[in-house]
Amino acid sequence: MNTGTAFWEFARESVNKFWDLLRESVIIQGTITLGIIGAVVYLAVTAQPIPEIVEKLSLLIVGYFMGAKPAAQINKVVRDLAKTMTQEKEKRD
Repeated sequence: MNTGTAFWEFARESVNKFWDLLRESVIIQGTITLGIIGAVVYLAVTAQPIPEIVEKLSLLIVGYFMGAKPAAQINKVVRDLAKTMTQEKEKRD
């Protein structure tokens, strides 16, 4: 493998790992959720009407945030289990 090919292989693996980490990151999900909830709280405290779209968006994001992390953890466990089972099968064959 020449240096150019090794570089591009490393770059591709790094980008894939970055997107995997970003998808499973709680930081971005939490920031978006706190921003929306902060807006709803601000509107409520200042006695301003909460637009229907903001209310629905806040409920949607909170619901997604609460369900996304457990789903990501389940997917990771399933992938790890499938990888282990494949390795075990290859050892037997």
